[in-house]
Amino acid sequence: MISITNDIFDRTIRFIQRSVRWKKPPTRELILEELWRFKILVVMDDLSVASTVKFDLVNLLCRAFPNLTLLSTNEHGLLLPSIAQQSISRDGNMTAWAYQVQPLGHFQSSDRVGNWTYDLAIILGSRKLTNLISATESLFLDASYWDAAVSYEEPGTAESDWNGFGGRLSATMAGIETIKSFIRKIGRTFPEYLNNNTAFDIQSQIRANYSALNLAGYSCTALPLLPKSITIPDSLLVSGGAITSSAFYYLLSMFDVSGAMTAVDPKLIDEPDLNRYLLTTLADVGKPKVDIFKRHESSTLKISTVPVKFQQWYDRSQSCDFVLAGVDHIQSRWDIGRMSFGYLVNGATWLDTMTISVHDNDPMKACIGCLNVDAYQSNEIIPTYGPVSALAGLLMAVRWVLLATQFRDTEVLLKSLYSKSLQPALKGNTDWSLRMPSPDCPIKRHQ
Repeated sequence: MISITNDIFDRTIRFIQRSVRWKKPPTRELILEELWRFKILVVMDDLSVASTVKFDLVNLLCRAFPNLTLLSTNEHGLLLPSIAQQSISRDGNMTAWAYQVQPLGHFQSSDRVGNWTYDLAIILGSRKLTNLISATESLFLDASYWDAAVSYEEPGTAESDWNGFGGRLSATMAGIETIKSFIRKIGRTFPEYLNNNTAFDIQSQIRANYSALNLAGYSCTALPLLPKSITIPDSLLVSGGAITSSAFYYLLSMFDVSGAMTAVDPKLIDEPDLNRYLLTTLADVGKPKVDIFKRHESSTLKISTVPVKFQQWYDRSQSCDFVLAGVDHIQSRWDIGRMSFGYLVNGATWLDTMTISVHDNDPMKACIGCLNVDAYQSNEIIPTYGPVSALAGLLMAVRWVLLATQFRDTEVLLKSLYSKSLQPALKGNTDWSLRMPSPDCPIKRHQ
């Protein structure tokens, strides 16, 4: 019989201890106790908000915060999207899903505001219940097809389109704002831990706008509206980890997908993985990571799984139209770079730092092994928070889809994105540029 412990919070706790400048890091015991006390209200009353966006937010939050109330005056507001129904053992709504992920949590749904006071209220779309809510902080989400807006002040009325990548981005950025709100509460409650001038990385911005291509600095108005159905090129997923599985999740939950892909990963899902693997529940602990992909095979999408190390399976003569890589091991990254492929999309995170890059076979450009080599030499457990991994996966999925649909401005996609995801909109925290090969790169040296 599978049982859950507080290990599900392990990576989130490590992230909190390491991601900001504390006077002294709070203990695991203190953080865990405060996580259970941190009360979140998610207002899901607006039926124009896609069910997948609502589910994204609930799915991300329930993996890190065990005290969550979902408010909807319409019973259809809490229905699970189809991609979640394939992973849950019984019919139910989003509250039932949260308990499948974290059975010890306190998750509830309500059709009225009530008299409770929350630490954070997150409002998706319509503001008609805002005046009835009592919360220390309120966060408002809006989206257009490619863009997202996150605000701590109630914005004016604006037309929204929640059906594109912008809606998914708004939910992911709300997850990142939630961890910042939680850290700010620790600073207020225990001022001896946090600097008096509140750590820079967790300050709230009144309003921040984001793009689904590179977070900041690029207008998405030139990007096309995407078809409902897409055919992906023959794709190889190296790693069944949080980033690649998130990219897979966003792809399948947004589009009717045809094509073929292969997923390679030797590892099993453990309890700490639950904080960031979006398609897993407690019932998946102990199963191969590649099973996450296989169960979403369909009559139009062929999925092959390889539960072994990449080096055991890899053959330098192999070719692939498209590679999605989320692997940390530097030798694996070099081996991937030696393959013949059309395009390779790479994703990596460390604390709140995120790297997303697209590579072709041009020897004059950086390969996957040229980027942040030092970051992949450590055997330390990576302190990761679910929405950061989800954000990296979302940005990888954007590139996957644009390349699959033959987006004309390919040179735009070949730029590498580096971002500090706690404050990506601030100047200097997001860098988007073309990277040159490292002089020590073994791949380039042997060409």
